[in-house]
Amino acid sequence: MWLFYFVVKDKLSIFVADIKEIIDMRVISQKKIKNFYGQPEHEGAKISFQRWYHTVINRDYRSFAQILADFNDTVRENDLYVFSLDEGKYKIVTSIYFDTGCIYVRFVGTVSDYRTFVVDHE
Repeated sequence: MWLFYFVVKDKLSIFVADIKEIIDMRVISQKKIKNFYGQPEHEGAKISFQRWYHTVINRDYRSFAQILADFNDTVRENDLYVFSLDEGKYKIVTSIYFDTGCIYVRFVGTVSDYRTFVVDHE
């Protein structure tokens, strides 16, 4: 909860708001995404990753079903959400905390990199 204090016509007013009413989703570790598409061999991925990023930061996801409305090939595996980008060529693995509006990027890579990530985390 956030408390906002403001004065209108010499009267102090207090406004209480849930933070989720004020902001949309936040992506933590955006640097992982930029580092990936910043590599010369993945330069073509930039548009797909930027489209994903701008979509999620402008939403207020409260459930997996709402994510599926925007990204219908997203898969939930245990506590991780796996987004497929550019017709499945790239993967973003995230942890999503709907109550705080945070998306933590755990992995960014190609499908073959993702297979290695899955094996390493089993």
